[in-house]
Amino acid sequence: MRRLSTVLLMAAAGCSAPYSDRAEYRPVSAGGDAASRDATRVSQAAAPELPAGPLTLSACIERALARNRRGWIAERRILLAEDRYREDIAKILPKVTLEGRYDWRNNDRGSLLGGQAFVAGERDSGTAKASLLVPIYDFGQSGAARDADTDRIDAARQERDRARQEIALAASQAYFRVLEARRIVDVVEESIRLVERQAAIARDFLSQGLVARSDVLTTEVQLAERRQDLARARNNSALALAVLNRLIGEDQDRMTELAEAGDAAPWDGGYPEALALALARRPDLAAARFRIKAARDDWRSSSRGHLPSLYATADYLYSTDDTLLNKDWLQAGAVLTVPLFDGLATEFRTARREREIAEVIDFHDEAVDEALLQVKQAWLEFEEAQSRLPLARRGIELAEENLRVIRDQYAEGLLTSADVLAEEDRLSRSRTALARARYDAQAARARLSCAVGEPPESR
Repeated sequence: MRRLSTVLLMAAAGCSAPYSDRAEYRPVSAGGDAASRDATRVSQAAAPELPAGPLTLSACIERALARNRRGWIAERRILLAEDRYREDIAKILPKVTLEGRYDWRNNDRGSLLGGQAFVAGERDSGTAKASLLVPIYDFGQSGAARDADTDRIDAARQERDRARQEIALAASQAYFRVLEARRIVDVVEESIRLVERQAAIARDFLSQGLVARSDVLTTEVQLAERRQDLARARNNSALALAVLNRLIGEDQDRMTELAEAGDAAPWDGGYPEALALALARRPDLAAARFRIKAARDDWRSSSRGHLPSLYATADYLYSTDDTLLNKDWLQAGAVLTVPLFDGLATEFRTARREREIAEVIDFHDEAVDEALLQVKQAWLEFEEAQSRLPLARRGIELAEENLRVIRDQYAEGLLTSADVLAEEDRLSRSRTALARARYDAQAARARLSCAVGEPPESR
């Protein structure tokens, strides 16, 4: 009754399209509000509440998995595949139909026998018919179609898992880019303080006649360049934060606070083990294998399209024609349908299915090659970033020591501000190199985890 009432309500409403009354999506940064943004979402999971303090990496991944649209799309594709399976199940269930018919003619129905006319029915009559159709056997055609649907459901679930891994990777990459950009802002601000200190010393020496005017101009030029670098670094930080906010479902202008991340975890095992893990655990490769099985099952279903189908039928009929001996009756039987010629549609369909098998096999092989390339790239990037870390730390130590020595020599009048600023620039670049090496290592470690198919929760 509930299903029937739903159908009747849809018919009464004119079968309007679903979600036709959805509010227009407009982000907060474009003049919308959070309420209208949430009203546009369809079948999404509830997002976790924002913690009181800064967001950690795991919290960002959790919010990205709950609020990223790509995750919703992947979940919905599973439901679509399941709906398709249920549709094929419904095809083999009994069908009940009701039929009403009204006939009218301008003369009497009947026949002539021996010159005598016999009327055999009324000029107008109505007939009602209730029919039951029960599919009995179709030689495995519907069974192969259901097998293909089951494979597609499994493929959609694997693709959902891969989408979650890639969402977690994107959130990790954006998280580390924000931390890196903010660290570079700190480095540039520290550099500006050092240059301002040198400028103050140079102006003091100029007032005492110890240095030339050009010495002060050199520090002022360097200070102007550093302030341009600061503006650029802040823009990069704001853009990186906007990318992260978008991934975790927050407004892009929100000033999200982030907790500092630790150093990248080492990788247990070698490069061959990473390749083996990728082949065994990556969900997208498993999904490609399920797609191959589905294509083969589709071919089996199509190749049996020329085989017979057997049905059982039962009908109840009622007529308003008073001339009939029986105004209502039951009838039953069996129907064997043998497709003799369908315009070669079955042959063409089967040939297309065969090409689809070859296509999905190529997609699978291409995915394997791409997966192994991603592992190699992430492995090399992780090793390279890890090797840069001790060099960057040693570079900072040397630059700090050199800057101290150069300042002492400048105070003794042995060097110019240009020499001091050159060492200051070297120290700034060393600190920037350390920040980039550190966050590059973390980002490469996250890419390596995703490349071998580790689930997001393990990061």
